[in-house]
This record gives sequence, structure tokens and C-alpha cells, in this order.
Amino acid sequence: MPIHIESPFTIRKLKTPGNAVYIVVDTFRATSSLVTLKNSGVENIIVVKEGSFAKKLRKENFPNYFLIGEEGGLKIHGFDYGNSPSLFHNQDFRKKNVIFTSTSGAKTILILKPHKHVFLGSLVNLNRISTEVVSILNEEKSDLYIIPAGYYKDENAYTVEDWVTSLLIAHKVIERTNDYIESKNEFFLKTKQLHEKNSNIVHLLKNSPNAKRLRKLGFADDVNFALSINIIDNFLKVKKWENYGEINCIVLE
Repeated sequence: MPIHIESPFTIRKLKTPGNAVYIVVDTFRATSSLVTLKNSGVENIIVVKEGSFAKKLRKENFPNYFLIGEEGGLKIHGFDYGNSPSLFHNQDFRKKNVIFTSTSGAKTILILKPHKHVFLGSLVNLNRISTEVVSILNEEKSDLYIIPAGYYKDENAYTVEDWVTSLLIAHKVIERTNDYIESKNEFFLKTKQLHEKNSNIVHLLKNSPNAKRLRKLGFADDVNFALSINIIDNFLKVKKWENYGEINCIVLE
């Protein structure tokens, strides 16, 4: 079956099969943060589109939940934590619950409502997410859509870390199946060339524009952590879609 690596902007326009499987990738930092939170013991994770929704949801429905997330790379005012996977990796979140939002990753997940098979992908759990997705693909005999989150508001911006991670996930899936990549878009072809020319992918991504920006903001540890391949043997997927008044949200498991 075909594997499609497409931007969120393209996904919005496509008529995809009802049983399709999706993986959202936001390497720096949302999908890396979320799987790390689960691995650190968080019991319930709700994802919303923006900070104001998170605050309202906690105030009206979930007063004991932590608020975690960022806008523009920085912790949102009034939140308990920013979006720092390296920090979450060293914290004990057992029996804790979280409402999460982010600049791009959270918003990209939400555009996939009401699809059933939606997973979160990253480098930190590259092998595990690929294995879990292959299991579903074998059951459903369906297409796989991998979505590099990129910049949510700019379809012309190329985020190399999200596209390279997506390509690496696709390669892992292909190793375990007879699937093939069908994408021919400009960003995919650019990523394919970069991958073929660079034997040290981690070095390439450490020097990407987003990595440099995060280091300037003081988040070098997050860059290093998010590029640590296969350090987590865990995965996340959408459990259900919920509405609380005007607020659309996702419950992850």
C-alpha cells in the first residue's frame, strides 16, 4: 500500500480513505514532548488548539490538570510548563494529568478529526511508532499518511527536521512491509536528496534553522533530546475526539 508524506495544507485538501492511518510529526518539539510525558507516567493527555482554550478547559472542567505548552517556542503565560521534552524526561509525572497545546503540532493533530487511526511520531520513539503503525496497516490494508507539522500558518516554510523524521519513519515501515512511498511533492523530493547526501542526519538537523533558533532561546537540551533516536519504547495515538462547548480537543492514549 502507498505511503504519502504530505504537509498539513495538502492533507486538508485531500479526500483520504476512511480507514487511512496517520502519523503527525513535530520533531522540535510537540510530538517528542507528548510521547516523553507519557513515558514519564502521565495518565491522561488532552490536546487543544491554543492556550486560551487550555486555560478555559482547566477552569471549567479539569481543575487538577497541568497546563503544558508553548507559543512561538516559549511557555504560555499562566501555564505550569513549557514544551520541553528534555525536562519531562527527568520529571516524575506518575498519576498526573495534562492539557497540552503548541504552535504547530497540536493544531496539526486537530485537523485530522474525526479519523480513527492517528498516531504521533518522533525520532525518540522511531522504532516503536513504526512497529505499532505496521500492525494497524496490516489489519486495515490501508494507506499511510505521514504529516510533517512544519509551520502551521506558512505552507511555503520547509522544516527539515519534520520532513526528515517523516522520511525515516516511512523507511522503517517499508522495512517491515511491502509498502512504498508515493509522494512527489517538492518538499519530499528535497528531503530525499538531503537524506541521500548526508550520512550524518543528526548533525544535519542539529544545524537546521529551527535548531539554531531553539538554542538561541535557551533550549539546546531540547534539540539534543529530540534528536536522540530510539531512547523511548513507547507511543501515543488518538483515543477519542471530544467537544467542550466551543473547544475541540483530543484525548491521547
